[in-house]
Parts: sequence; structure tokens; C-alpha cells
Amino acid sequence: MSKNRKKENLQKGSKIEESTEQSIPKKINYWLPLLLILVATFIAYSPTFENDFVDWDDDIYVVKNELLKDGDIGKMYNLDVVNALKASYNEDYRDSVDVTPFVAANYHPLTMHSMHLNYSSDDISPFSYQLTNILLHLLNVILVFLLLKTLIPGQPIAILIGTALFALHPMHVESVSWISERKDVLYTVFFILGIIAYLQFKKRKQWPYYFITIILFLASCLSKPAAVVFPLIIVLIDYFEDKKIHLNNLLRHIPLFAISLFFGLITLTSQSVSGAMSKIDYLSQFEKIIMAGHSIQLYLVKFIFPVDLCALYP
Repeated sequence: MSKNRKKENLQKGSKIEESTEQSIPKKINYWLPLLLILVATFIAYSPTFENDFVDWDDDIYVVKNELLKDGDIGKMYNLDVVNALKASYNEDYRDSVDVTPFVAANYHPLTMHSMHLNYSSDDISPFSYQLTNILLHLLNVILVFLLLKTLIPGQPIAILIGTALFALHPMHVESVSWISERKDVLYTVFFILGIIAYLQFKKRKQWPYYFITIILFLASCLSKPAAVVFPLIIVLIDYFEDKKIHLNNLLRHIPLFAISLFFGLITLTSQSVSGAMSKIDYLSQFEKIIMAGHSIQLYLVKFIFPVDLCALYP
């Protein structure tokens, strides 16, 4: 019996060694391709450093932006919340809203704060702004990799293909190479981090992770109003992992939806008082739906066939 036990122990030991040896290449299969993707991404975006500021929004965000020149961080964040919310549904309050924190018809003080850091270190030389955008994009590539690794573990090919698509897809060029689109790469950092924090909350059942999720979502909204879709993504993740949507989960997400509603209303105000919202009353409701559908279809087609890309589509 003792000999048989020794044989069993030896067999178990050999299996442990085999599993350990097999786990080493798996780590290489994940991280080495990721490194190659990061290097390829930096090379692909390196021509950005040859560019200068452009006449489209770069003057508003950087070159002629008094907020950057003043260096008053408080002005970037100082929002007249009461009047701004009233103005979102009542035009009579629009004249009383302080438009100082609104840049390019948006309230994204964290983005302006980041550009202020560039301005403080490099004035209005485009290099530091471009480098920051690219570094933020590389950070997002790593975060997308980690997110996919959490959502679909044990699927290295799918994870790496998804990461590479995010890193090198031509539709991302505008968000990375255009200095004014700092808000895109910055809000994405907090957006993905927020999703990762929420996944940790679901895994560990520890409330500090949920509070971190809320903070990261708030930072994402302060970087770009497009982050308001975050609660919907969280609901989809709940469905993806649990295969159904629980009422308790929806109730738990009330703070997220409240933040989303708040920044949605603030965006309506910033767009309206800045004259960025064009009236399309001449279109019927059906025509508006068709227009929205066409925009969604255009994005899907350009994602699959990224040809004839343009900054503005007529």
C-alpha cells in the first residue's frame, strides 16, 4: 500500500509540474502579443507628432482658451448648478447661466484641467498635447485588454483580437490624433476603469468597489458627457454575466442613473446656451428616427469597412 501511495504522490507531483510548465507559456501568449500591439499602436500614431494645431476647435480648446491662460482651476469646475438645471427645461433661465466653465459647448472640466497641465509645462506647443493623447490611448488599450480578460477568461485569441481592433482601428484616429478630442481618450480611461471596478464588486461582493465605480463614473462624466451611457453598459454586463436582469441590481444602480440624468441635463444647458443645438423642427418625428438610424448604420458600416473616412459627413 505504501508503494502505491508513493506512486500516486509521484504522479500528482509530476502533474503539478506539468500544469506549472503549461501555465508559463500562457502568460507569454497573453503579454507578449499585448506588448507588440502597444508598440505597433505607438508606431502607427507617431506621424501625429508632425501635425500642428488645426483651425477646428483647437483654437477654442487651447490656442485662444482664456481658462488655460488664467490657470484658475476653480473656473473650470465652477458650475451654477441651480440655474443650469433650470435652463435645461426653461429657456428663461439661459441668460442667467454662467457660461465660463463651458468650453466648445460642453461641460468637461477634467478634460480642461488635463490640458491646463499641458499648457503649464509646454505652453501652446502641440507636442505635449499629442503625446498625452497617445499615452492615454495606450493606457486604454491596456485597460481594454484587462477588461476582456475579465469578461471572457481563457479566450486569448478573442481577447487579443478585440484589443488589437480597439488599438489600431482607423476610426480611432480622430480621437487620438486630434488635440481637441482629448475628452474622448480621457473619459474612456475612467469609463473602462469603472467597468473593471464594478466587475470586481460583482466578484468580491465588497461595497468599496461599488463606491469606486461611482467615483470613476463621475470622473468620466467630468471628462466628456458621452459617459452618461455608463449605467446602461453596467446593466448589459449584469445580463451578460447573470443571463438575466434582477430588480435588485436595477435598484442598486439608481445612483448611477441619477448621475447620468444630472450630466444629461447639464449638457442640454451647455449646448443650448452656447448655440450648438440646431433646431430641426422642420423634420417630422419619423424623419428624425430615420436620421438617427442612418447615423447608427453609418458607424456600423465604417467599423466593418473603414474606407472613405471623413471628419464630417454631410
